[in-house]
Amino acid sequence: MNAAVIEVVRVVDQARSGVEYKAKVGAVCPCCGRERIKAYKTMPWSGSIRIRYHKCDNPDCVLCALGETVKSLQEE
Repeated sequence: MNAAVIEVVRVVDQARSGVEYKAKVGAVCPCCGRERIKAYKTMPWSGSIRIRYHKCDNPDCVLCALGETVKSLQEE
C-alpha cells in the first residue's frame, strides 16, 4: 500500500471515530483543517456527551470528495 492510500484510510478512520467539538471553533475537518464544518445532524445530549455529524464543503478536501461524514463529540 502506498503512503497516500494509508493517509486516506487514516483520515477516514479519524472522521468516523470522532473529532473534538469546541465551542469557539466547532468541529475541525481532520483532513483539510477547515474549522466550523457544517453540521447536518445533531443528536440530543446523552449524559455529558453530544454527538454531531458534519460534512466538509472544501472542494479540495479528500473527505468532501469521498462524501464522508465527520463525527464530532462535545463534552459538557
